[in-house]
Amino acid sequence: MKSIILIGMMGSGKTTIGQALAADLSKSWVDTDQYIEEKEQQSIPYLFEHHGESYFRDCETHALSELLSHVDIISTGGGIIVNEANRHLIQNEATVIYLKAEIKTLIHRINPTNRPLLQDEDIQTKLETLYKKRHQWYESCAHLTIEIDELGILETVDYIKSALKLY
Repeated sequence: MKSIILIGMMGSGKTTIGQALAADLSKSWVDTDQYIEEKEQQSIPYLFEHHGESYFRDCETHALSELLSHVDIISTGGGIIVNEANRHLIQNEATVIYLKAEIKTLIHRINPTNRPLLQDEDIQTKLETLYKKRHQWYESCAHLTIEIDELGILETVDYIKSALKLY
């Protein structure tokens, strides 16, 4: 089985759904942000503040390259698709699921205090800007898109299992 990679905006549930899907299928799971924090021994906000977004994006590429060969389900950071190399990797080496959510859903779910990209302006404005910039990449990378606004965790897991015939 190819790795399953969950992509989408921050707050779309990639970590929660990834954990639940992995538990349900008895598969391995890793969150790239958590993996990077452990490997770098620094938080994502610290990496952004002291090394910059470009450095963090490079960390994502390295993490993705390392994880694709041995992890079944990978939850990614919302911006992993910004890097063209990452888009190429995930499209060709994994089954990509885009967890698509409306901005109002994301606002309801996100705690902006630990989100470096949400520090400088109104959360709705920033999310709308990020979505406009990224949505075409999410769409073009995805093998499966799930609109998750009205779905719970178990419903989303069941939808993925059914769509990918993972029973």
